[in-house]
Amino acid sequence: MKIATASAALLCISFCIICIGQNPGLKCRLHSRGLRFAKDQLLKWLRPKLENLKIPNFSGSNYEIKNVNIDSFSLGSNSVETRPSNRFKASIDGASVKVSGSWKAWKKILFVTIRASGTASVSASDVDLSQEIRLGKTSSGKPKATIGDCKVSVRGFDVKLKGKNAFLSWVYNIVVNFFEDRIRKEIEKAICKQTVKVLKDKSGDITNDFNVNFPFILNSKINLGLTSSPSATTSYIYMAAKGRCFGSKNPQQSFPFSPPLTPSLTSTTQMVRISIGEYVMNTLLYTMWQDNRFTKSVGLRQVSQGLDKVFASPSIGRASSIFQTYRNRPKQVSIHAKDSPKANFYTNRVVITAVFLLDVNIILPTRTLRGVTITTNVRIEGKPYVSGGKLKASITDLSVVATDSDIEALSTSQINSLIQGFLPTQITPVLKGIVEAGFLIPEYFGYKATGLSLVVKSNAIEIGSDFKEA
Repeated sequence: MKIATASAALLCISFCIICIGQNPGLKCRLHSRGLRFAKDQLLKWLRPKLENLKIPNFSGSNYEIKNVNIDSFSLGSNSVETRPSNRFKASIDGASVKVSGSWKAWKKILFVTIRASGTASVSASDVDLSQEIRLGKTSSGKPKATIGDCKVSVRGFDVKLKGKNAFLSWVYNIVVNFFEDRIRKEIEKAICKQTVKVLKDKSGDITNDFNVNFPFILNSKINLGLTSSPSATTSYIYMAAKGRCFGSKNPQQSFPFSPPLTPSLTSTTQMVRISIGEYVMNTLLYTMWQDNRFTKSVGLRQVSQGLDKVFASPSIGRASSIFQTYRNRPKQVSIHAKDSPKANFYTNRVVITAVFLLDVNIILPTRTLRGVTITTNVRIEGKPYVSGGKLKASITDLSVVATDSDIEALSTSQINSLIQGFLPTQITPVLKGIVEAGFLIPEYFGYKATGLSLVVKSNAIEIGSDFKEA
């Protein structure tokens, strides 16, 4: 049903997970299948509102109609048609309606006034409805729909009257002529008024409930504000959002980089497809870095346990005697990122690079405490995927290479041997546990994602999904 278009677009924006510069961090596309799904949902909202609808009493010079009620409304065919300037024409064709009510009528013949009353049943087998809708956005980036004029045409009209006095059946025929056209107009007016109300209420609810600053992971938020009004073709609705992550207590957080161009979405028939640009990931990493989430202190027991496992590994080899000398000397290790890690998206893989500093408090052979620093380049390569309704990732490569150290007794190559011994036992299992646990895609507005797909391409991760009621 074309009436569903506004809510369809708003639902799409809600399903899809500010702008610095001109490029959005998130792109979303709603396929015509998604439009049909949203249309069906809107019909579920609209039909009960039209059935049992009370039509206000009305009267004429010689009749009075009361207690008029739409008893049933059966939907016909429906469609959505895009128009210029983000406008849509929504239509229902060939619907049917049944109406009941009570009537009174009177007619003066010569010096006698004849009066009659009874009940009326009205049926219309050919009801057409059209509604124009325009999609846009608020100043804060929330989606909104402007509801235009509604037009209803009622044809195939049949009125049956019943009264208390069968002898006056000829009067009933006169009465029908009195108000048949009027009741047709009142039905058309009531259907339009209720349709516009339902659309305004639903689109208003979605706009009001739409959280521009959506809670994300690790106490961060992501700005889902639209960068421009939605646009449409004959098959799709397109939207673009800022996709800027920030600390929950710092909504005005700035970044030392701008969003790159997010590539165009791949053509598929999935209801919704979302492109997540590198900008989303890098603002998240920067926010985590400023929140000291890449800083960790390791106590003496953890260091000793780690060294025990390292020295037990045959990969340490001949250098182990040197390491054994320093085995119990570290008292504490503090690890922190020198700068914010950086993410790059390539075909079928994601690479995150960072420079980490290892600050080590060590007891020298002279029994004095000294702080030393080891500079390392860290590179993590992985492949995101979806499984069991979760977004996950597999780590395909992890390297940590020391580039500098002020520990005179150990060379950089010896420190790297120690690091390589730590990786499989102390670091890799922790990282795998985090990324392989995955992030469960939440239900939103009472709908659940199904048939999830994910592809990594240059500069973006694309997620496609169908939806069903939760």
